[in-house]
Amino acid sequence: MTVLLISIVLMRNRMMRNYFASFIILLMLTCFAPAANSAVPVALLSFTAETNEDKIEVKWTTIAEPDQDYFTLERSSDGKDFFAVSRITCRTDSLEVHDYLFEDRNPLNNISYYRLKQTDGSGEYSYSDIIVIKYKSERLLKLISCSVNNEKKMDLFYYEKNKSTTTLNIFDVSGKSVYQTDIYSINGINHIVLDVPLAATENYYLTLSRDNIVESGRINSRE
Repeated sequence: MTVLLISIVLMRNRMMRNYFASFIILLMLTCFAPAANSAVPVALLSFTAETNEDKIEVKWTTIAEPDQDYFTLERSSDGKDFFAVSRITCRTDSLEVHDYLFEDRNPLNNISYYRLKQTDGSGEYSYSDIIVIKYKSERLLKLISCSVNNEKKMDLFYYEKNKSTTTLNIFDVSGKSVYQTDIYSINGINHIVLDVPLAATENYYLTLSRDNIVESGRINSRE
């Protein structure tokens, strides 16, 4: 009985969404008919942006996309000069509600402006309103110290904000990679001791990386 009631509620919710979409489409066609040779605007229910750890999530919802081809998400640092960061194909079944998500994994530090450019099948386009968000960059990965002794033991301390797999690369002074491994990192201070083929009298450098984050430093010799 409970399963039947849940199914009825879900069906009614979907029906209400479709009825609402049909109403908006009719309203667009009767009250907001576009001029000749101009793009039919998408009914944009929402267009928002929010920070999520080291990225910005840009979301928008539409309920009518007649004859549309694609969206171009554009970003600006000053609200004047915009550059494309992603192109998303439209969904053409215009009687459905559609949710879109783009994760900006290389966000600008401080203020960012976003807008949507809607392009139809004939190449005509229009723009959404501009949304603004502030993003403050923080150190998600930080090298604290690294040293190697005569027994070729490397002592590595670093900070990782999130649990992740971090890649360690070691280079000699010529830039040649001499060692590479993946490390499972916990959130907080990580202490790793590794057996590495390094001479204590030579100079080496290392990088710690994950996703698009890279932290680099010098490996100190320790007797």
